[in-house]
This record gives sequence, structure tokens and C-alpha cells, in this order.
Amino acid sequence: MAEYTNPAAFEKAKKAYENVQLFLNGTVDAYLEDTGDTDFKRDVFLRQYDYALQCMLFAVVLGDGVAHPEELQAIKEIAQNGDLMKMISNDRVQWTWDEHGEASPYLVAKFQMKLEDQLEDIIDNFSQLIVISAGRTDGKAYIDTLLDLTTRIAENIAAVDGELGENEQDLINMKINDIFLESFRRI
Repeated sequence: MAEYTNPAAFEKAKKAYENVQLFLNGTVDAYLEDTGDTDFKRDVFLRQYDYALQCMLFAVVLGDGVAHPEELQAIKEIAQNGDLMKMISNDRVQWTWDEHGEASPYLVAKFQMKLEDQLEDIIDNFSQLIVISAGRTDGKAYIDTLLDLTTRIAENIAAVDGELGENEQDLINMKINDIFLESFRRI
């Protein structure tokens, strides 16, 4: 594990991530119990969340104009089910978290926008089960739990290099809306 300027922030992010995993696994368990769907892939569902989370975190750490190496390492380390950079890599281009800290802010921001466009179907796929589960439970409170835990992860990842900046907090709120809530609305 990397050394962080604010290691307590990373520990809090890890705890929130563990709680998200419990929440999502509970969602899958309830869905499987209700439907008996033998084709459902838990690992794919959890990986889709990690991709959405990493996409959001990447946008947030750019909030101060620079993707700090500590923040990029934290994004890489937090996700346990999928690595967004590996997912978008191919035979010609191998992406890593490290290279984005050295690129110009313009190129990194452009990359982020393309990334969100490419992930829309994956995030919508993830969102289908969330929306179905919300409909079977207490709806808004169910979705709020997922979004609150995701917000806690983002706030703490953004703080590993010191503290959470006001611009980063604004971006967290914006990206929760752009990446998660917009997908829930499309479903």
C-alpha cells in the first residue's frame, strides 16, 4: 500500500468501500433469492460499480487541476473488483493510473469525458439492479444509502493528499449526479 499524506482518509475510504460491498452483495443476495436468476453474475455487477466509482473518483481528483500521484494510487487501490484502466486498455494502448498525473490537465480532462461516454452502458447495466431493488424496498432511502457511502469514499480519496478542497466537494456532488443519478433516471 502507498504512503499517503493523510492515511486516515484512505482508511475511512476503505471502510466506506467495505460497507458498499456489503450493501451491493446484500442487493445481489435479495435479487437472487427473489428471482432464482441463475445467469446473474455477481462479479460483473461488483466490477461495474468499481468502474463507475473509479470514473467518478478520477473526475473528482482533477478538481484542483492536478491528478496528484497519491490520489491516483488511492483510486487504484480502493477498487477490489475491477480496474478501470485495465478495462479500457487494449493491444495497442495500455493505460495506467500513473501516467495521468504527468499529462496536461487539458488532455486528462478530455480523457475523462471520453471515459464517461464509454462507460455509460456499463453504468446503466449496473443501475438496472439498483433501480429494481429500490422499487422492492424503501426506494429513496435505498438509493441514498448507496450514494452516501459512495460520497464518503470520494471525499476521503480526494483528501489522501492533504484535505478535501471545496472544488473537490462540489465535483463529488456533481459527479454523483452525472454518473449515478442520471443513470438511475435513464432506467
